[in-house]
Amino acid sequence: MNSQGELPRRQDFRVGWIAALQKEYLAARQVLDVHYEDYEVSRHASDVNHYTFGRIGKHYVVIANLPTGVIGTHSASAVANGLTNTFPLIRFALMVGIAGGAPTEKNDVRLGDVIIGTRMVPYSFIRQHHDRRENIGDIIVSSRDLLSTTNAVQAKITEGTVELDNIITSRFNKTEAIIEGFKRPDAGSDRLYQPDYIHAKSCDCLDAHSNYPDTQVQREERKLYEKIKVHYGPIGSADIVLRDANERDRLSEKFNLLGFEMESAGICLDKLPILPVRGICDYADSHKSKQWQGYAAAVAAVYARCLLQSVSSGELFEANNPVNAEDLTKEIELLVTTVTKMTSSRLEEQLQRHESKLEEHDKIYHNASQTMKEVREMIKMMWIVFENSAQVNSKTNDLDRQTRDNTVAIQSAHLKIEEGQKQLQKILDKMQDHIQRQQEISSPEQRPKWEVLQAEAEKENTSLEEVTKKTEAALGSAVIAFDQLSTVTGNQKFKHANSNINWIKLEEFREFPTSHSQATTTP
Repeated sequence: MNSQGELPRRQDFRVGWIAALQKEYLAARQVLDVHYEDYEVSRHASDVNHYTFGRIGKHYVVIANLPTGVIGTHSASAVANGLTNTFPLIRFALMVGIAGGAPTEKNDVRLGDVIIGTRMVPYSFIRQHHDRRENIGDIIVSSRDLLSTTNAVQAKITEGTVELDNIITSRFNKTEAIIEGFKRPDAGSDRLYQPDYIHAKSCDCLDAHSNYPDTQVQREERKLYEKIKVHYGPIGSADIVLRDANERDRLSEKFNLLGFEMESAGICLDKLPILPVRGICDYADSHKSKQWQGYAAAVAAVYARCLLQSVSSGELFEANNPVNAEDLTKEIELLVTTVTKMTSSRLEEQLQRHESKLEEHDKIYHNASQTMKEVREMIKMMWIVFENSAQVNSKTNDLDRQTRDNTVAIQSAHLKIEEGQKQLQKILDKMQDHIQRQQEISSPEQRPKWEVLQAEAEKENTSLEEVTKKTEAALGSAVIAFDQLSTVTGNQKFKHANSNINWIKLEEFREFPTSHSQATTTP
């Protein structure tokens, strides 16, 4: 884990990493290339998460961990909501940690293996009938983009260019406590007991060596290169700890499950694309122990690291996950908080009291400069959102089939863009006032820097005004297109669509020239 170097912006963080247990969180820290100590961001009012910030390869990662002693799908859901509210540009989350394995004749799952959840099955959602139980939970599919990337990771593992165990050795070595806490236990402690052999005080599992081999399921010894296997398939997720081998086998057979955990389904319920990456620490039976938890957490974290190293930042984050109006709105709301704090009268008074101290001036200038960078980024995003929404307007030729869907999309996107533009304009106005005041109270030596910043602010103001006008014109085009389609086709659906859009108060947009809003009609 190298020194932090130049700090990233908040919107640079696109990968979420959620850890439920302390061991899982500690394991995540070990696989970071860079750890940003004491990094602070403006938070959404509802966000109470604890975050650790870092980088793996080219990807900036936010690690969020559940409160100590709190586990389960509902807690994970709250963490995911806080994460996406404070970091609305997060594109996906990895749920990295431990799980109980579900070994079968088909799936030779063993302690220390990794399971990748292609689907999450919330098996505890049931309806009890007089003669049977019916599972009614929605099965949730993992992120398809990330599942595609697992093929590249598996190829590297098979070819020997990635050796998970060696990476653990090289990464988990900072202290004796880390080495001891995450090392691989002796192979003899990996025992799969017969389902009917229930744990007791005199249980064979408590001994260093087994005395009753007939109580165990006999398995072939693995080859050296099979020391760690990676399995792909459904994972069971619930708010309960499963400690019953017979129930494990029943659920595993019914849903073809590889293992059981307690958080992923809760995150998926919030519609944040995720991929569960789990190390196997026990067999979800009565013989549960913590002996393999450290190593299981480590191997899951190392696999997740390898996965991120195989993800193309440009292809995944931009092409398949474009910025949308809702994300941008959240980003602007958080920027409002930052600018409000920075331009407060208390801070300005502090500057005047310390204007003779160069370091105080430099600190305030740095804050203003960094905030202007964020404003610049928001305006860039505003252009992206405008271009995305323009694609919605371009589909008006197919309105006979999609009138209602397109109308709702146009309304939603443009309302959010309009609101975001208003907020961003207020931020920019406030920033320009702040910069102007700093120019007035700064020394002749300090003033040129503020003048450059003022010029940047004026340039961004022009850009914001331009995208605002284009957005208004685009929405005006939609109104005129609906009018023309209604007249030519006589279809009342188009009149209904036009009425809906006019609900956004577009009368003033009709002043724009019709040459900017021609539409090809289909009789």
